[in-house]
Amino acid sequence: AVQEREEVFDAIVDAADRLAKAKIGGIIAVQREVDLTAHVDDGTQLDAQISPELLATIFSPYSPLHDGAVIVRQDRIASAAAVILRLSQSPLIDRAMGTRHRAAIGLSEETDALVVVISEETGQISLAHRGLLIRDLRPDELRRRLQGEDPGRPASTPVPAPSTGAEVRSPTRPAEQETAS
Repeated sequence: AVQEREEVFDAIVDAADRLAKAKIGGIIAVQREVDLTAHVDDGTQLDAQISPELLATIFSPYSPLHDGAVIVRQDRIASAAAVILRLSQSPLIDRAMGTRHRAAIGLSEETDALVVVISEETGQISLAHRGLLIRDLRPDELRRRLQGEDPGRPASTPVPAPSTGAEVRSPTRPAEQETAS
C-alpha cells in the first residue's frame, strides 16, 4: 500500500512538472478519507491506472478532456474532463488568483483532499490542503508534501498570497519556515 501510494505521488509530481514546464494548467485532486463524489458537479467517469503520460494527455489543450479537474482515488484516475469544482467563497483570497486556484482551495476547505494546481499563466505548482494554498513548489517539495502526514498546516480561512510565492494561510497561524535552495 505504501509503495502504491508513492507510485501515485510520483506520477502526479512527474505530470505536474511536465505541465508546469509547458505552462499547461491543471487540477489533480487526491481523495483521502472524505469521498469526493459529492463535491464534483459533473465529469467523465474513468477507471484508469494513473500515469504521468495519461495525466499530461488529459490536460493537453488539444484534448476534449482538458477543462476541469482530475479526481484520483487510490491508484486510479476516477474521473476527469468536465469535472467542475465549487469555488472558494472566501473574501480573503487574492483577487488575482484564477479559477483553478479558487476551485482547489474550495475543495480543500470542504474535504481532506490534497489538490495539486498547475498555473497555465506562470507554470507554478501549488498544493491546496484544508484551505491552505502552498504556492510555487518545486517537484521535490511537492513530493515531500504529498508524502507527508501533514502536507500543510490547516487553515480555516485562506488569506491573499504574497507576490513572491509562499503559503496562503490563516492570519492566526504562524508561517511555516521553508528551506531556501
